[in-house]
Amino acid sequence: MNENELNVETASDAEVLEGVRKHMSSIEPLVPPPPAGDWYEAAAGKPRRTVIRSRIGFAGLAPLVLVVAVVTVAVGVNLGRGGGSGSKSTYGVGIEYQLQPAAGQQVSDADMEATRTIIAKRLSAAGMDDSSINPALPDKFTVTVMGTTDIAAVTAVVGQAGKLEFVPLPPETYGIAGNVGAVTPLPAIGDPIDPSLPVLLDGSRLDPDGVAAQLGTTGSWEVAFLFDAQGAAVLASWSSAHVNEYFAIVLDGKVLSVPYLQSAIQDGAGVIAGASNESEARNLAGILKSGAVPVPFVVVSAQILGQVSTNPIAPSATIPPSIPASGRTLGNANAPHTIDVYEDFQCPLCKNFTTDVQPVLVANYVATGKAKIVFHDYVVIDQFTGGTESLDAANAAMCAADQGRFWPYHDWLFANQGSEGSGAFTKDRLKVIGAAAGIPDLTTFNSCVDGGTHDADIATEQSQLPSGVLGVPAVIIDGGPPLASYDYETISAVLNQIIGASPNPVATPGPTDTSSPSAMPQRSDVPTATATP
Repeated sequence: MNENELNVETASDAEVLEGVRKHMSSIEPLVPPPPAGDWYEAAAGKPRRTVIRSRIGFAGLAPLVLVVAVVTVAVGVNLGRGGGSGSKSTYGVGIEYQLQPAAGQQVSDADMEATRTIIAKRLSAAGMDDSSINPALPDKFTVTVMGTTDIAAVTAVVGQAGKLEFVPLPPETYGIAGNVGAVTPLPAIGDPIDPSLPVLLDGSRLDPDGVAAQLGTTGSWEVAFLFDAQGAAVLASWSSAHVNEYFAIVLDGKVLSVPYLQSAIQDGAGVIAGASNESEARNLAGILKSGAVPVPFVVVSAQILGQVSTNPIAPSATIPPSIPASGRTLGNANAPHTIDVYEDFQCPLCKNFTTDVQPVLVANYVATGKAKIVFHDYVVIDQFTGGTESLDAANAAMCAADQGRFWPYHDWLFANQGSEGSGAFTKDRLKVIGAAAGIPDLTTFNSCVDGGTHDADIATEQSQLPSGVLGVPAVIIDGGPPLASYDYETISAVLNQIIGASPNPVATPGPTDTSSPSAMPQRSDVPTATATP
């Protein structure tokens, strides 16, 4: 009799039969009920289930691309098993995660084991059976999924804490049905929930057997949920006194939907409606069924195995979250002075500027509100390598900007820069870096990278370069001429002269190669302005 270990390659007949039974029991809820009133299940002897419908539904969830097996004859009992033929894929994805305990919290072996178990359940529910989870104590683990190169799909299944909360929205503030937003508008899908609002119930009170993705009566996918006896009692008591009031269903601190109570919920059951497709509903159901992980975690690195050998390196310094950013502008948009920076992501001197000069400018001028930094693409190096890595990296950074993540991705790109034309910024690796950098919606990001969505925008910017910008990096202050050098002393001297006062430097960068204001000015074939093909 197999002991169901991770390294077991075969299952006993009893295990296979048990697996089939479990799989079929999970499919049964997918069969639409007979049309008898408002989802009234009297024929089955079940109580009426109150349908909680969202105004917007799943719009706050990142679109997911998952392949879920509805029925399989040979049920995969163990993680680590290959396909039905017994052969294993030679390609896949590997993602390293790091636990992030709260201040003062220590990560225990029990926390790591609980995390591994929960992730294993999520992967199994998504049909990713050729998988392994390898802890690296004290606080890291690696998830490997073979047979796929879709990092976004794997991170969507694994990478959520899974903390579900039901948060009442006070009617004196948010209004009621028919009178929405008495004082404050309802929170938007995807927005963080107000942490001061008390939580009525959390996912710990869900009955895992009562959570399932299913087709709703309108033909769209939804997730049914059921609270245990204690949770149902709490919900019944509260809902009886708050009909027509709104509440937020919150996943990992962000609003998933904002329904209102059409009637009291007496049996602790309902649905979260509005999934755009079956995969999205199944993914949420799998996360809710497996429960919340004991300690949140983040992606450290991600790579495609067997095809792209990459392992992104985190930036040595990151921009403080207190610094405002909008698009490619870093700092207060109304700051009195502007530092325009022109760079190519393959340019080694641009990397020097980002790692040595930019942090001090941010500390002394941007954080203090004296100036803002505006980034501009100047694609130079592709002209000498015959490739498109500079253009592709610039496009990827603008794809990140679409999701409000330009500056983190900007720093990750320079941290993972290779030699010119070396393949460090292929589209596949740019997507891997995006996953490591925490891009929220990787499906949209990857499509944007693959399609070169912003190539025309970059070409337009190349055709509008200011006079005198002949290479990279180039720095312009308040629309003046390009500075003779990009070192901190030169930039701060000009800023101090304009501002009329010398700031108290937080730090002064060490020596760096700033013998020239640009990486390429000695090449006579670098035009002052060029449209990238």
